Amino acid sequence: MDPNATRFITNTEIYELVIRRHIANAGKFVWIGTADIKDLYIHKAKRMVPFLELLSELIAENVTIRLI
Repeated sequence: MDPNATRFITNTEIYELVIRRHIANAGKFVWIGTADIKDLYIHKAKRMVPFLELLSELIAENVTIRLI
């Protein structure tokens, strides 16, 4: 599959392909287009934490976050 092709992903794929692989390792900026992220939780160590906690940590590391 062309790595630049558009692909529809849902549920676990969003977590594995987007959050764990890309957002958690962002170095400069993250743009997120979504209707609701306040109820999204992610794995961190051996617990579940709000996704907003990850965004807060990225902001503390000078990563620009834009929610659309």
